[in-house]
Amino acid sequence: IYDTDDSKRVIKDILKELNIDEKKLTPREVLSAISNAKDAMESHQDYSRRWKGSGDWRKEAIAKIYTRYVHRLAEANALDFDDIILHAVTLLQQEGEVRDYYRRKFRYVLIDEYQDTNALQDALYRCLASPAGDDLFLVGDLKQSIYRFRQAEPGIFRQKLDSWPLLPGAKARPRPPEGTPGTDALLALDANFRSAPQVVAGINYLFEQLMTPELGDTAYGDGQRLVCGAPGEYQG
Repeated sequence: IYDTDDSKRVIKDILKELNIDEKKLTPREVLSAISNAKDAMESHQDYSRRWKGSGDWRKEAIAKIYTRYVHRLAEANALDFDDIILHAVTLLQQEGEVRDYYRRKFRYVLIDEYQDTNALQDALYRCLASPAGDDLFLVGDLKQSIYRFRQAEPGIFRQKLDSWPLLPGAKARPRPPEGTPGTDALLALDANFRSAPQVVAGINYLFEQLMTPELGDTAYGDGQRLVCGAPGEYQG
């Protein structure tokens, strides 16, 4: 398994082979572009076709590097961190017998910190969950999204927040018969048991000021305010 330093060394070797100055196209930029492509499940062939003849020399150069990088890893019988998930998703999507085995193995699938997932990781969860998706439990908080610089896409979680209905009565429902569609629903985990009422009130006030659509995030309204779970009168 190649870590980031291993991958950078391979990229540097390829840059030298192609006579590309590292100051004009850094290994970090190249690796970031390749990582983004893998997260989108875009092969080096598809990436090359997308940018061929585009006139963008950086993208065209990255396409050439991407192809050589994939071949170089294959020659070394190596995977980078993105490959671990990419190949797992590809295997599960293409091999029904393998996918069914793991779906039977994992009766329920719980994903924590869902606000920091990306498209490739989300595809992995869907492969492991049942076709109905009724055994998949996603836990996240947009206020804690801090990994966008590492290709996290909180919009995946936001889309569900904006479109899924609230779970009626917040009670568990019976599992539907096998093969029938499940029902997507939201359950708000909004009770704070760690802080005094005055602290909860202060937190709500700050988030109401900071979290707005104008700042590129979901508005912090009645559906997202924290409530105090600890004993004591709430001081709003």
